[in-house]
Amino acid sequence: RLITLKDGHTYSFGGKFSKTSKRANDTDLAVFRLVLLEGETTDDNVIKGAWIPVHGKGKRGPCARRSMSVTKVGKDGDVVVFGGEDGDRRYLNDCWRLDFKTMSWVACDENTIAVTGTSNNNNSSENKTSSTAVITPAARAEHVAIPWGRDKMIIFGGTGASFKCFDDLYALDISSGKWKAVSASSSSSSSSTTTTNTTTTSKIPLARAGHCVVSLRNDRYALIIGGGNNQNGVLETAILDLNEVKWITPENDDDVFTKFESPKFVGEGMSAVSFESMDGKESVLMTFGGYNGSCGNDLQVYKLPSEFPNAKRREKKMSSSSAGA
Repeated sequence: RLITLKDGHTYSFGGKFSKTSKRANDTDLAVFRLVLLEGETTDDNVIKGAWIPVHGKGKRGPCARRSMSVTKVGKDGDVVVFGGEDGDRRYLNDCWRLDFKTMSWVACDENTIAVTGTSNNNNSSENKTSSTAVITPAARAEHVAIPWGRDKMIIFGGTGASFKCFDDLYALDISSGKWKAVSASSSSSSSSTTTTNTTTTSKIPLARAGHCVVSLRNDRYALIIGGGNNQNGVLETAILDLNEVKWITPENDDDVFTKFESPKFVGEGMSAVSFESMDGKESVLMTFGGYNGSCGNDLQVYKLPSEFPNAKRREKKMSSSSAGA
């Protein structure tokens, strides 16, 4: 997983080393920082870079893993790692925070604190001694996580034991270390301006794993794209309103207000990024790659209508171009 932190550097978290790698037997989560080599360029005049190992401090930290979520949360831009799959193909549900100021790993939720015997300095003594049942998401990998508010994050989906795919939502309060299951309603945004006509149902997006997520409109909406359910690629693109905590879904299949079209190619392991204007009114979505029976190398671009998601979208298809080898 790649993420850019406040220092401007891009960091790589986790993954699997090849069997011939000197680090193939590492037991700690691998972290690398990309450093640009000033004055060194390729034949195409591209600045060269080098991946430098970063060794997190602290008595304990996350074990080596892949397919976890890596999320930048809070005003300090700390990184939160949740779940994933270890080298023995065991699914995980521990949670760790990388303190950006000290580059130290800290157990981030009540379950991880209890299992490792470490403590989260952000947690109050009241939380540590509480006798109430600890809520923790089921162990999983290939899920997504997205910041929610100032010091929370939400996870969605993933796959776990017996290759079951999830369609659940959980939120973690970083300051308290507590998880809670999130029950998001489902409403058509075409009627969101009037409370008397709002239709609320129990419809939720399809279970999936290996999907990607981007935030839009100044982080109000989470757009969940692609993924698979161990049988097929999931064509349905889901929209979560993070302010109102509800899924924005069409009332029927003919409703064009929120029937957000998926990219031409969808599958597991896609990457996505969004670009927005300073006022948040213009957004462009880009996706790349993914696996759906075969690996794709399409770079797909979509410009969202300015009214998204509250008005009829423009009939403008997602364009794609081959990235080539």
